[in-house]
Amino acid sequence: MSKWFTHLKLYRRLNLRVTYKTLSPLRIGSSKGKSLFSPVDLQVIRIMLNGRETPYIPGSSLKGVFRSIVETLLKSYSGLGACDMGQCSNERGGGDGDTRDKRLQDAVKEYNNGNLDAKQKIIDILNEYCLACKIFGSNTYASHIIFTDAYPLGNVSIGVKTGIAINRRSGAAKGGALYQVEFVNPGSVFQGLITLINPPNYVTGLILHVIENIINRSMVRIGGFKSRGFGNVNINIEGIDGMVIDDSKLKYIKVGDELKTLDEYDTNVRIVEKHELIKEFIRVWDEYVSKHAC
Repeated sequence: MSKWFTHLKLYRRLNLRVTYKTLSPLRIGSSKGKSLFSPVDLQVIRIMLNGRETPYIPGSSLKGVFRSIVETLLKSYSGLGACDMGQCSNERGGGDGDTRDKRLQDAVKEYNNGNLDAKQKIIDILNEYCLACKIFGSNTYASHIIFTDAYPLGNVSIGVKTGIAINRRSGAAKGGALYQVEFVNPGSVFQGLITLINPPNYVTGLILHVIENIINRSMVRIGGFKSRGFGNVNINIEGIDGMVIDDSKLKYIKVGDELKTLDEYDTNVRIVEKHELIKEFIRVWDEYVSKHAC
């Protein structure tokens, strides 16, 4: 079976073309301080696009939300489990007490210096990582999923809300603590891409499960001010495409093709119409859970 998690070989690459529609105000703030030219205290993050500053959704924010959901899911299934935000690399073991990070670095260095036997060391060490780290990466391990920044599709309108800070001890308003916060208005649409590198079919199913059954059911929100009703977003999968390496040839997937298993826990998936394909991937994820959960 393939060792899809090693990055040593390309087996497949899938693209989920998605749009993000705001169902409530969305606030992803700028890390900078207040601009001298801004009338508000807390601005939304912007990027220069076609000669003008435009609000957008950073890919890093999206990846953080997805990783958090996946880690929580894996911890919820007895028998699966996950570390916290890439801490797999800091685990110690292997008899010498070194962190997994250090052992992996040493094995890669050996392999790059011509010791081909070190390839098995790399595989063995990476196989110790939890599924969340195998998908999203860690301190020294590259991610198998890429979230592009999402840019507006059409016009995006900005709203401003006035708030006041509360004294946590007294429960009363703090004196002089009035502030104004920007947000993207509901009904705004952004488009982006989620790319999966070498995903087994159950991993693709997991990501689609997060979209369809968690985010799109308003179980998790995106951005800031979530406890105040912000961040309810719907993710629509506009299309799924990609390529596979089959018999040493690169082929673009099409309806009727079959995505074969990439490890012993995987299940074949036949490419069909988009909505049925999404259901099929999620079914494969459910099968994976039923095999592993206690």
